[in-house]
Amino acid sequence: AVSESTGIYSLVIALLLIFVVGG
Repeated sequence: AVSESTGIYSLVIALLLIFVVGG
């Protein structure tokens, strides 16, 4: 469960970073 949560958070953070840099 912890591993899955970490993976999801990593994806969300990556998407946010892309949006911030791209926006």
